[in-house]
Amino acid sequence: MKLKTKILMITIIALFAVLIGASNVKAAEEIASMNVVDKNGKEMTYIPPESGGPTALLNTDKDYTNCNYIMYVDNNYGEKIETDFGTFTFKETTQDGYIYTCPVKVSDITNQKSGIYNLIFNATNVDTQEVDTITVTFLFYKLGFKSNANLKVGETYIIENGKVVNEEIDTAYYHEHSNTLILREYNGNIYYTNMGSTFNIESFGNVSYTITSEDTDTGIKLDSSNSNLPKTVEVVADKVTEGKTYNTVTTTLKDTVTKFYAYDISLKNAGVNFQPNGKVKITMKVPTDIDTSKLVIYRISENGEKTEYKATIETIGNERYATFETDHFSTYVLAEKKTEIKPSTDNQQQTTTPPATTETPSKPTTNKGEKDETPKTGTTDIIKYMIPVAIISGFGIIALRRKVTK
Repeated sequence: MKLKTKILMITIIALFAVLIGASNVKAAEEIASMNVVDKNGKEMTYIPPESGGPTALLNTDKDYTNCNYIMYVDNNYGEKIETDFGTFTFKETTQDGYIYTCPVKVSDITNQKSGIYNLIFNATNVDTQEVDTITVTFLFYKLGFKSNANLKVGETYIIENGKVVNEEIDTAYYHEHSNTLILREYNGNIYYTNMGSTFNIESFGNVSYTITSEDTDTGIKLDSSNSNLPKTVEVVADKVTEGKTYNTVTTTLKDTVTKFYAYDISLKNAGVNFQPNGKVKITMKVPTDIDTSKLVIYRISENGEKTEYKATIETIGNERYATFETDHFSTYVLAEKKTEIKPSTDNQQQTTTPPATTETPSKPTTNKGEKDETPKTGTTDIIKYMIPVAIISGFGIIALRRKVTK
């Protein structure tokens, strides 16, 4: 009995030790915050989170040379913490926790796609010797304004030629880091071009806006109401000068135009092609060698089918522009029609083909004293043959009666 009791006690002690050991390595979870600071230690892009984890907005228009990530954690994780972003080194202790820093690799930011990135890593808590799982959430938000990007609320520019010139006006506030225009009660128009695919509008009242976009290479412009297109749409156009599409256009228009300019026009939102759910206006610059009195605009499908569009011509300065409406985008052609030459009726011999008839042709006429050589048919011919037959038959009947009488 004593031996069994000893074995039981040893087993209980061993299990207790295992449980204690397991509790020492149990992982804890911690949500940390992180930001980017410049070489002087000034925070560059951190925006406090509205809910959930912390958010940092990293914009590629910033210069991240000689910058550092700065991470705030609640616990002491020793001198160094290894992460996918690099090695974080302990910097200092504050009343709120511990601060670690890590040099920024510029390429890691500039090559990062827009979106949420979760940096997750494990580190050993010096005080408890527990292995904690730490999560830091970053929102990589790349503005990427073009040099000709513009945003205007009413008559007031907020962004002009790619630069923020006014972040706040009476009716709107532009949130630079999230690339969002926040509107108060406003019933006017918003005009913006080349703002990038991440531009958003948040409204706290009735808002109307006009979408305008221009392809810088071809000068083709888009103009639309908000009901037809997403707010971040852009028009993209390529001049067609060779290849399958060019050959199709040439074959389709060879008999109707003297010259043409072909363009592959599309609408893109965040790089994705789509078609509008209503009509939009497209404006094209008219080349100098096109006669506007003969100008015509066609849409050419892949199978060569053409659709003609009515265009209005406007002259601005020394340039001429043709504007038309469409609800479908593909290949469009700006062309000069051939002049139609109407055939002259003077001294022109016309040949006509008489209509077919099933009627019996009438009897030809003959001049007086002229013998009619036309073959005779019908009743007259029948009488000619019946007379001799009747005479012969009569003689036969008489001869037969005489024979019977004898």
